[in-house]
Amino acid sequence: MVALTTFTTVTGDTVTIPVPVEFMDRQVEVTIVPIEENGNWRDVASNGTELARLLQQMAEAGGIASIEDPVAWQRGQRSDRPLPGREDT
Repeated sequence: MVALTTFTTVTGDTVTIPVPVEFMDRQVEVTIVPIEENGNWRDVASNGTELARLLQQMAEAGGIASIEDPVAWQRGQRSDRPLPGREDT
C-alpha cells in the first residue's frame, strides 16, 4: 500500500493536495490535523528527533534487559486494578 503524508494550507473551505498517479480515480481516506498556530510543518517533522532522544535515554537506562524477572513484570502490568470512575463493589 502506498501512503502519502503532506502539509498544506486550507484556503476557505478547500484543501488542495498534489497526489501521485497511483491515487488518481480511486477512493482515498483523508485525515486533517491542524498544526499549532505557533508551529509550522518543519516543527512537526522534528518530532523524530525527540523520539530518538527518548529511545536513547531508555537504552542508557538498560532497556528491557534491566528487567530482572520479565514474567513477574508482565504479571504486574496486567494485574487487575479498578477502572477509572468506578467504585469497588
